[in-house]
Amino acid sequence: MKLRITKRQDSGTFGGSKFVLTAYVDLSEEEKTLIKKYKANDILLMSKKVNTFLTGSKEVAIKVSDLITGHDFSSREFMDIINYETEVVEACKGLHAIINELRNFRSVRVIDFEDDNDE
Repeated sequence: MKLRITKRQDSGTFGGSKFVLTAYVDLSEEEKTLIKKYKANDILLMSKKVNTFLTGSKEVAIKVSDLITGHDFSSREFMDIINYETEVVEACKGLHAIINELRNFRSVRVIDFEDDNDE
């Protein structure tokens, strides 16, 4: 899995400019198959308020499907994009952990709890 992030500056609707961050993941065929098999597209990876300089805060949610199809975030403030990039990277780490769990879902896990009797 590879996370791809692009950042650009566009013209704003009412003049001025806005900054845009687009994030998406490149998945291997195995990873795509696991996500499809376990119906993991709708898993919520992140939902939180992201502080923005102009509006105070903005609710942002990223699902697995968003990272597969591409997810855009825009703001008139450059630092909002920088902060959001950190959130996207964390969401992608969550996706990576989920994929690893799906790979091993039908495996046997053994947890050995030894007695610590010092008698």
